[in-house]
Amino acid sequence: MAFLSFEALYGGGAFTLKPDGSLFQIPVSVQEYSPFTDFLIPRTILFVVFGIIPILLVWLLIKKSESAFLERLNLFTGYYYGWTYTVYTGFALIIWIAVQTRIFNVVDRLHTIYTFYGIVLALVALLPSGRKL
Repeated sequence: MAFLSFEALYGGGAFTLKPDGSLFQIPVSVQEYSPFTDFLIPRTILFVVFGIIPILLVWLLIKKSESAFLERLNLFTGYYYGWTYTVYTGFALIIWIAVQTRIFNVVDRLHTIYTFYGIVLALVALLPSGRKL
């Protein structure tokens, strides 16, 4: 998840520096069929959901800290909530890529890689052996 966080912070940060997408050579015209007129909302989602949250999850998984609030949102009883939120992050990544490919009407090799990464992230977090890491 640290890799995902780094990539998302880099991507979200790049879109913050150049909201027109020019750092990645992405024209704003790719937003033609998007509900957004610029990259503000997508970059914010990228930065927060896939940048900040995963790095916090890494910290939670290392520290094994307790939180009654976060535990209440844990749909998997018997699982440490840090692992559950890792599953949520994996599913969020899969959904993010699916929406992105639908909006842009293109599937790039990075879309495939990150979809696979989301699947692996969720599966590893669901495995009993994965929860012991």
